[in-house]
Amino acid sequence: MTVRVLCGANAQNVDMSGKSVADVRGFMQQTLNIPAGAEALVTGRRVGDDYVLQENEQLEFVRESGRKG
Repeated sequence: MTVRVLCGANAQNVDMSGKSVADVRGFMQQTLNIPAGAEALVTGRRVGDDYVLQENEQLEFVRESGRKG
């Protein structure tokens, strides 16, 4: 029951289906170097931190381009 989690060039398959985006963000923040304020996309669609992930979904953390800092 894995979810593919990406942030920039970093990616991992993790057993996080059934968990919220907030849970994954907290668990993977240091490992994948997820920046503060990064938006969450599931299969290219913006989702909130309360979104519950399903098996085989792809979660990507992105930072809006043009932002500094």
